[in-house]
Amino acid sequence: MNKAPVENVELEKFETKDAKIGGKTFDRWTLRKDVILYGSSIEGDDYICAPLFFNSGDAILHSLNPMFIKDSVGYATPQAPANTKYSKTLRFNSGLRIRVYIVDTEAVYYDARGKIRLDCNQLTSANFKINYLLRLPTIKDPNGLADDQILKTIVTNNVTNPNDTSTRQLIKVEALHFCSPGKYLKIQKSFRIDMAKLWTFYANLLGKGYDPNAIRNAAFLGDEQSKATISALLTDMQIPSAIGGIPKAISSGIAAGETLDQLLTRCSASTISQNVCVSGPFFKLLWNRDVQSVNDYFTFNQGDDLKFIPLKVKTPMIKGWMFKEDFNPNIGYLDIAYNINYNRFLDINTVIVWMIRKMKALYPLGEQNQQLTLHRFSNQDLDSFVSIAIHDGDDDIKIELSFRFDINSFSIMIRNITGSERSKQQLGVLQQLLETLIPSVISKNLKVNRFEHKMENLIAFFPATQNTKDGIPSNWFFLQLLSSFLRALVSQQDFNFFSFL
Repeated sequence: MNKAPVENVELEKFETKDAKIGGKTFDRWTLRKDVILYGSSIEGDDYICAPLFFNSGDAILHSLNPMFIKDSVGYATPQAPANTKYSKTLRFNSGLRIRVYIVDTEAVYYDARGKIRLDCNQLTSANFKINYLLRLPTIKDPNGLADDQILKTIVTNNVTNPNDTSTRQLIKVEALHFCSPGKYLKIQKSFRIDMAKLWTFYANLLGKGYDPNAIRNAAFLGDEQSKATISALLTDMQIPSAIGGIPKAISSGIAAGETLDQLLTRCSASTISQNVCVSGPFFKLLWNRDVQSVNDYFTFNQGDDLKFIPLKVKTPMIKGWMFKEDFNPNIGYLDIAYNINYNRFLDINTVIVWMIRKMKALYPLGEQNQQLTLHRFSNQDLDSFVSIAIHDGDDDIKIELSFRFDINSFSIMIRNITGSERSKQQLGVLQQLLETLIPSVISKNLKVNRFEHKMENLIAFFPATQNTKDGIPSNWFFLQLLSSFLRALVSQQDFNFFSFL
């Protein structure tokens, strides 16, 4: 056996060279028990598939990824005025948290650096070490500019040129990707990231002539000064293990059918209640109350485990477009798995309600379905969104759902972000999924622009004036198709962040 390279020797142990898994070979390592890993994600998504970092600085810098900008910084408006002392023209939202995980049981992983990582849906449970590209925003000639001006330019670039790679610096780092994080990882604690402090600190260093890589090395890696910097950016520590039972006022509200927004108002009454309302037991009650079986709405072929293409529709009045059968128990530790499952349920429902509102002139059952479906945001907010982006965990692929008002045209774009071999392979996999769903539901003649990996004007294949033999409007099936596509993405675990733009 070839001698293994020595790296992270205190954390990892080399096991086997060229171990076979999924028809490919990778060097196999063991990550010892009690190793600490760090990740950042939106409030509520307590477990994330990737990236998981060995140091907290990279996890914090990951929160500056352009995919989070819409949710962390933007222009202040009269309806949403500036909310910090750092800026009179910008508004910051600190909805991102850094999570501190401990490896709860010894974990085998495969070294996929320089190779194509296998997809989680191909394997029952696996872990991988990957090369991850931190995407840190920058601007041309920031030297000497005020913090506000730098941040305004970053926000504008992200809105007007979201796919322009010249507006960010890519930094290759080591990260881990767990296909079943709930089997190996336990959250020790989490902290809210003060995004106002982070963004202004970062912009200030850009203005002083530091590039993003220099900022990472000087302010976020290792030494005592970086520890002080990181500590100053974090607040609101939560310890999930400290959460007890559900107070009667909250459990009664759930039983009475209160919405998540209404329940969160109850939760704001005390620190204890706030902790309860981000806990696994809280979301477990919501999941059991709100999420129905797919068999309540559709009839499928026997043995069709995916349940994406129905033989028969029992009722078009669907309360939720993700189903109990979609529950993934390994995405989080014990009951905490319900947090991310329920939040993806709300995300998928919100995409569908967004589409219903865009299609309201075409879709006769829209108003009734919208009233039934639990979702995020107000009607005013939903109407302001022109697109939705869904990112995979490795940040290789972005799927864009967009709608053109002038011609009632809906498009799906599968975009290769990194140009990596894995992303090129994934394009084909996702394209095949769409081609399988669309012809099976509506049309064998649908033409696909393979080069662009884009499906355009999909609504045209679902005429509003045409009904099926069951009396269901044909364009209703577009919602079923879209929800099936989203369910497939979520079931792969790779696609774990929805951004409403």
